[in-house]
Amino acid sequence: MDIRINSTLEQIQYGLFETMKAIPFRKLTNRDIIKNSHVSSRTFYRYFKDKNDLLEKVEDNLISDLMIFLKKDRKMLEKNKLLNIDANSYHHTLTFCAKKRKEILLLLSQNGDIGFLIKIKNLGREELKKDLN
Repeated sequence: MDIRINSTLEQIQYGLFETMKAIPFRKLTNRDIIKNSHVSSRTFYRYFKDKNDLLEKVEDNLISDLMIFLKKDRKMLEKNKLLNIDANSYHHTLTFCAKKRKEILLLLSQNGDIGFLIKIKNLGREELKKDLN
């Protein structure tokens, strides 16, 4: 992806999170996000239909990345077998969660979206099923 596009998307995501620190997602407007993103309305709407589209893409990207790291850790666990789990067994997953801590906590907060919690629960359920099989 072009570095300028990536930078713009990061700015918009930053604007979303900055806005959510002060205003619950259900109450904030597209305009609030645009203002905190320091991008034009045209730029915002070039990439997203509205705040819900932005939130869904942010959440889906976090879940997708989390799944990648869980898969890496599961492969390592298969090598070590579940009986020999040590502190480094979920190293990739924990490193990712630490890196994205602020975003994850904000999405799970009162200002966040219940849909993200549901996605996390579903992911956890699926991972547990994989580990038990």
